[in-house]
Amino acid sequence: MNSIKVLVLATLSFSLSACVGISSFIEVDVDRTRNLESERAGKSFVFIGATKDEILARQGVPDSYELFSNENTWVYEYGTNDSWCGIMPFLIVPVPLLLPVCNEGDVKFKFENDVVIKATFTNVVESDFICTPLFFLLDGSLCSH
Repeated sequence: MNSIKVLVLATLSFSLSACVGISSFIEVDVDRTRNLESERAGKSFVFIGATKDEILARQGVPDSYELFSNENTWVYEYGTNDSWCGIMPFLIVPVPLLLPVCNEGDVKFKFENDVVIKATFTNVVESDFICTPLFFLLDGSLCSH
């Protein structure tokens, strides 16, 4: 019985001692042009092809605007500015280097000639790259991403 405990402890310590990797948490705009729901109106609505007047009627006045050359984008800040973004490297233990700076939940409408050509929803996504012998024992590879 003691030899099994020693074997389990040795395997776990070997697995944890060689664990290295990095996680990133970044803000991305997910294209939701065809199926974004109108949260302020409480109804489902297809925004592609909608006019500025229709968006104003359904969503109200935008919280901010983004203007680039011939692109006009309206931003509705449904989320909070306290979603955590950054990186988390780890060598045995994680070292979080994250700040509450992301705007998860914002909705953006991009207009061309006063008609919606794109609608996006801001989301925070995590991406991992981890290497440990434990993965090798489970599925035959040393790293996971």
